[in-house]
Amino acid sequence: MRFLCLHGMGTGSKARIMMYGIAAIRHELGDDHTYEFVQGTQEWPMAPVSNANVPHYAYYDYSVGAFIDALDALEKYIKVEGPFDGVLGFSQGAGLAVMYLVRHAHLYPTAPLPFKCAIVISSIGVYDPFIWFSTGHSVELDHMPPGVRKIGIPVALIWGEKDGAESKREGEAMRNLFEDEGVWTFVHGGGHDVPGPNIKDSVKGSVRAIRRAVTQARLSSS
Repeated sequence: MRFLCLHGMGTGSKARIMMYGIAAIRHELGDDHTYEFVQGTQEWPMAPVSNANVPHYAYYDYSVGAFIDALDALEKYIKVEGPFDGVLGFSQGAGLAVMYLVRHAHLYPTAPLPFKCAIVISSIGVYDPFIWFSTGHSVELDHMPPGVRKIGIPVALIWGEKDGAESKREGEAMRNLFEDEGVWTFVHGGGHDVPGPNIKDSVKGSVRAIRRAVTQARLSSS
């Protein structure tokens, strides 16, 4: 599968932190997949795990215009560089991916979704893109907007037990945006982190959830 990969806020140029961060997961998943890392365009303060010697970026700040621009830019990128079989996002990148899927389901209710599966790691809150655009207010989504079908692709939802209470609540709430039979979850022992060798059993558990989502996606499209 070909995955589009979206990083968190404040990571280094060319999304190096995410590329290296998921190396253990990539290794365990094997050579059947390729990964394309897309860098944000908004300059942003450095994340704690990043490299001070390179520029740092996010996909959007919290203004209405930047948020909508990020969704539009993501859609354009997918049209030009796609197709992609799946999307893999961490933190802000994960939230952006899910918000893009919500918007796609709303705007194109009869069209196929642009991905066959999603890997969502420590996502930030997912907000209603239409309320944000029309009012400038951030209204968190814990269910799909009225009249919009749930996201009908398999998803691996992964977050850390030691992440903040709000982040854990957001991870739980995100289940409600996807069809129940396609949701695979794993909670590791770390915090707001990409699963890695430094967090006991986090790679093994994450890969198990990801493989289930990928297998379900392959069976659905065969």
